[in-house]
Amino acid sequence: MIRYKEPVSGLIQCALGEFPSLSVKVMLVAGMADQEGAWGQTWWPDASGELHPDWEAGIDALIQIDGGAPYYAIPDILAHELAHAVAGPDGGHGDVFADAYLRIHKAFCRAAGQEPTPEQLAELHELIDCARTGRPFGTEPASDLVGELNTAIDFAINHPDGDAGGIAFLRQWTFGDQEAISAIENRGVRNA
Repeated sequence: MIRYKEPVSGLIQCALGEFPSLSVKVMLVAGMADQEGAWGQTWWPDASGELHPDWEAGIDALIQIDGGAPYYAIPDILAHELAHAVAGPDGGHGDVFADAYLRIHKAFCRAAGQEPTPEQLAELHELIDCARTGRPFGTEPASDLVGELNTAIDFAINHPDGDAGGIAFLRQWTFGDQEAISAIENRGVRNA
């Protein structure tokens, strides 16, 4: 007997748990990475109302994932594209996208009986930054975000009146992620 709990269905259930009104079609396609330079894409009707040929009535977005993507990467690619579906056609990699991406991943961890670790959260924040800036994952950011964050935390800690600039930076850096804000507050910063 073989029992296998594949991750993609679980991730979809987690996304629906977080965003019950989400209505998308997900399909695997061939050659997208070679043609478009991406492992995944999310489609909406264009400005003229024209629909993608694979569009179906009742969906809000069409998600395509390259079937040649590494199997281990497909859950994250899908989470990324589902976050785009939540953010909408004009959402890009903005705050709504970031919030949805983090919520889907956190729900996925919790479905497996685990809380996301600080390392996992840091990696997710790096992935969001990579999506926003276009830099490859695992390369150094143009600015030292970790250094800037530590400087802002230290600055805010040393000013008990709650430096508005430091707090505003911390909120922006964490994309409003309440768990990250709580971790910052536990380090001594109030009102993050």
